Amino acid sequence: MKSMSFPAKPLLALLCITSWSCSPTDAVDTPPPDTLIPVFNRIIFESDRDDPNGDLYIMNLDGSNVQRLASSGFADGCPSFSPDGKRIAFYSTRLGNQRSLYVMRADGSSIRFVDGPVRNSECAHWSADASKIGYVRDDRSASTPQGVLRIANADGSGVRTLDSAAAFVGPALSPSGDRIVYARYDRAGDAARSGVFVTPTAGGSSNRIAPGILPYREDATVDWSRDGLWLLYDCTVTPPFGQGVCISRPEGSARESIPYPFAGGNFQDAKFSPDALRLVSANLDVSITPRAGAPRIYLHDGVTPSWLSDGSGVGFVSPPKYPDPEPYNPADIFVGNKDGTGVRNLTKHPAIDIHPSWSPIR
Repeated sequence: MKSMSFPAKPLLALLCITSWSCSPTDAVDTPPPDTLIPVFNRIIFESDRDDPNGDLYIMNLDGSNVQRLASSGFADGCPSFSPDGKRIAFYSTRLGNQRSLYVMRADGSSIRFVDGPVRNSECAHWSADASKIGYVRDDRSASTPQGVLRIANADGSGVRTLDSAAAFVGPALSPSGDRIVYARYDRAGDAARSGVFVTPTAGGSSNRIAPGILPYREDATVDWSRDGLWLLYDCTVTPPFGQGVCISRPEGSARESIPYPFAGGNFQDAKFSPDALRLVSANLDVSITPRAGAPRIYLHDGVTPSWLSDGSGVGFVSPPKYPDPEPYNPADIFVGNKDGTGVRNLTKHPAIDIHPSWSPIR
């Protein structure tokens, strides 16, 4: 099916009367130039509790005061708070029957279309300074599924392509957004064009810092530490079991490796802690691993883990195989402390609650 083209300009104006209460609408509009107000100590997530297509909700850190933040007659999901708490990137089908990337203010107002269609399996990524958004656009003109690696400014402007004609994981952005790291899987099987690459976001040549692990995995690992000094990515590690993660400088030097402790396993969706001294990962069980590789701390069964901004703990979704059709075992949002204690269910709702993202904590 031929992909649809969407207008880059907004269609209608969306007026929000209060900071947390917007009338349901399918409109998109242009953010006014006044100062954006950051949001702290909140969690945004996707849920089908009021609409089977999925809407966005926001709640307190303890799971209280759940409110619908953005809704439409289409599917809204995959939200991601900017690190400064001022904006939210999310995916929606509100301009057609395909998911596209949008940005809005943290109060749910001033929704702006950025680009589309986008790959459904991975939410958009922010740079630590909240200046850039990285994502993968679907290339539906190709005979086999391919992606287009793109970057945009925080307000949705300045969309540009950095790589294409391959399958991608990431990108993860450097703290200032001047570079990205990503895993590239060449669909033609060219090993030299597959691997882990670092590319300037302003344009320029890519640097291949490591070979890739085939075949392509949507849950592969790519991350950039908050201090900008370290990269994290999948690699071949021997012994004992062949797979693990590597940590290196952005140019590929000073490489460390951590083998996965069980045969046939891997560090899925691994991410640095804010201080880069620990990793969180999920292979149907959410675990925290120190840079030394041991001891590995099990938190709970789950998927898609992420660190809280202050590094005190991690959030994730459980049960790991969502969506679960059984009403007594829905997908819920959990949080646990970095030492493995204090695991608790925040949503406890007979709906599918997924893709949680934490605003800055203070």
